[in-house]
Amino acid sequence: MSPRFRKALPLTLAVGVVLLATIASHYRSPAAAPAALETVTIALPRQASTAPMFVAIEKGFFKDQGLDVVHQQHELGAQGLKSLLDHQADLTVVADTPFMFKAMAGEQIAIVCAISSGRRAAAIVVAPGKAINSLADLAGHSVGLPLGTNMQFFLSVMLLQDRVPEGSVKLVNLAPDQIATALRSGQVDAVTAWQSNLAQLQESAPSGTQFFFGERLFRHRFHLVARRDYLEHHADAVKRVVAALAMATKFMDQQPDVARAITARYMGIDLKALARIYDPADFDLKLDQAILLALDDQSRWAIRSDLVKRKTVPDYLEYIYFDALEAVDPTAVTMIR
Repeated sequence: MSPRFRKALPLTLAVGVVLLATIASHYRSPAAAPAALETVTIALPRQASTAPMFVAIEKGFFKDQGLDVVHQQHELGAQGLKSLLDHQADLTVVADTPFMFKAMAGEQIAIVCAISSGRRAAAIVVAPGKAINSLADLAGHSVGLPLGTNMQFFLSVMLLQDRVPEGSVKLVNLAPDQIATALRSGQVDAVTAWQSNLAQLQESAPSGTQFFFGERLFRHRFHLVARRDYLEHHADAVKRVVAALAMATKFMDQQPDVARAITARYMGIDLKALARIYDPADFDLKLDQAILLALDDQSRWAIRSDLVKRKTVPDYLEYIYFDALEAVDPTAVTMIR
């Protein structure tokens, strides 16, 4: 082999390697593009009971499940439920009373799972100087609250416990942002307060203000809810939403201080105020028998109070969507079927 050929050989081999690489790259299948995130719009009330949703958004758990969650913020779960029924949202978080009213009206909706259940998330707050020393003294006085919400049912349960006829109490319909002002100004003698309103009143109410909690009588439940048509066509997306919420509740248990800070920021309140209404034990994904019992009780109350046209209690098992939670955590489903 001539010296010239020996010198040319490395260059020839290098050119050949580059040429082969070029040909191979021309025929190689292009790299798979990252899968696009599926967009899900969720209507959320700005309340502590919504904390697992806030944490799942903030920590990227929805994105981990391949979802791009667009969240609408509302003051009340009932407002989010309206957005859902107007097809402005795919899912919502709402308490059981607004859900019950819509189910009694024939809306095709279903509970996917409960996300929280609090015992001290609501209270009847009585202004000082009103000669009201117990709930039995509420007869003949006015109570402000947002009608058609679980606060109306809460008030009814509390009055029943003290044998106060509902008709003896004047109900004044108030928006959430009117609660504290109405109590301080004397527009009403008492209010039903919950979540951020309750925290605000506990922080700033004048001396002599009384708070009546119903820990043994009432649980403030929040549920993930969907329309039936959405569930039929987006079952996998709903399952992934539940999986993200399961990740969030685990994170909340492991890092409670971070979860509190996230919740306070989304609610727009300080940590001291949040501490009054936030209990880590309140957050758990479940479908249990207590949900059905609560819906039955509220339906009978609505019928007895002539708040609905329907005069029979629905079979609420038909308003429960089991598939998503059963796929994520079957041990969390304990309803009798």
